[in-house]
Amino acid sequence: MKKVKFLVILSGLFLLTACSFSTKSSGTNQDNGGVFVSSNKGDTWRQMPYMPTISGTPGNISGIDINKMVMDPSDSGAVYLAMVDGGLYYTYNVANGWNKVSALSSDVTVNDVAIGSQNKCTLFAAMSNKLYKSIDCGRSFTQAYFDNNTGVTILSVAVDHYDNNIVYLGTSRGDVLR
Repeated sequence: MKKVKFLVILSGLFLLTACSFSTKSSGTNQDNGGVFVSSNKGDTWRQMPYMPTISGTPGNISGIDINKMVMDPSDSGAVYLAMVDGGLYYTYNVANGWNKVSALSSDVTVNDVAIGSQNKCTLFAAMSNKLYKSIDCGRSFTQAYFDNNTGVTILSVAVDHYDNNIVYLGTSRGDVLR
């Protein structure tokens, strides 16, 4: 009799551990991702996921994963978003929405972005094993560096604050390049 009780309790525990609970509400297809902004020191927050489109219906970045958010060192209103499989986005005023950098493919992963402190139109974007540079505020990009090993990823990029000609890269191999 004790064995039967033990087996019933044990099977009940297995049944309970196999159940899953969800806190998502059904019937709402609203994504709660993206960027949130506070204008009152964090007392209240509002989501700012929108971007203009040709159709007039605003696009939405709330479903795209963000790798990194970078502020322009010389303009606090300029913010860049390096996206996972979504390219690069920017805004010069978060309240007006986000814009896609069309000079880069929209399906690439941008690992990091850096902005020159002396020239805000100088941008660097790290993607895969390559570093791209723009000198015209992201309207066009040229390849500035690539690693011969396609298994290596450039994970971070930084521009020297005093000399925008000096750029540092961090790679998945553990290298810091200048």
